[in-house]
Amino acid sequence: MAIIVERVRMSWKQNILRIWKYTPPELNEVPQNHIDEEIFAGHVQTVVNAFGLFEEGTVKLTLTRQVAGLMACLNCVPAYVQDDNKDNIKVGKITIGTYLPLEGIKFPADLLDDKNYNGIVSTSNSNFQFVPLLTFDMEKASNYSSGLKPGDYYTFASNILYADEMKASFSLSESPESKTGVLFGSCFLCPFNNGSHHSKFADNGYATLNIIYYDVNDNEIKRVHLKTSNYSGDDDKALNSDAYQYDILCNQFYSIGTVEEPMNINPKSGYDTYTVRIDNDWTYVHDITSDIFQKN
Repeated sequence: MAIIVERVRMSWKQNILRIWKYTPPELNEVPQNHIDEEIFAGHVQTVVNAFGLFEEGTVKLTLTRQVAGLMACLNCVPAYVQDDNKDNIKVGKITIGTYLPLEGIKFPADLLDDKNYNGIVSTSNSNFQFVPLLTFDMEKASNYSSGLKPGDYYTFASNILYADEMKASFSLSESPESKTGVLFGSCFLCPFNNGSHHSKFADNGYATLNIIYYDVNDNEIKRVHLKTSNYSGDDDKALNSDAYQYDILCNQFYSIGTVEEPMNINPKSGYDTYTVRIDNDWTYVHDITSDIFQKN
């Protein structure tokens, strides 16, 4: 976690503490829209006496998280999925990602605005492309080379497979509650305003967040759009609706399943059950700490 504070004298009665910049190397080039650290910005307005000293009880520093969080906990991982021709294809890789390449963040985002978009859209690549955020390599499954058939699930050592983006030494303190193998991954994200790029996402067949299945030769088999469970409109089937086109905001947590209840990705359960929950209560709702969000 990184915080930089600057004290600015405004008048003899008032001072501002302002966190104003943070430019570690990874913000100059953000690979795959990730940020390695949890970054905060904040401000405080307080009262000082005639001697320039803070008056007791008047100092209150408010911090706002400048990144978003993504977590996925999935079970019933299929060894085969059907492509658009209804052919059963063996799954070689599963990714979760978006369609907007970013190259950094503006810092800080507006501290007093609930809708903070500070991601810097890549100018080096004018053509949008899928950006993987979490990657699960099925060759690591303990039964990958077994005689699997359609309807079978992948199994994993210790019943869990962590995303490639996770720190190698990371492990959950408690195993997810699942009778089948589980995929788990998490990362910090550069927040961005999807409203500015709404049509590019939908017209090219993407939601803000997507789960994509690939075959053993890295060819896309199936793309599943993640609908936000927060949406309650009538057009929740349309890819260009707010059900599928939502913003990635500072301090918001995007949860695809939970450790307590992993999301079932068995195709038989229906792809319309693939949802993402958006919430700003990281501690109470998800009972997690920033230790989860580690990357090699």
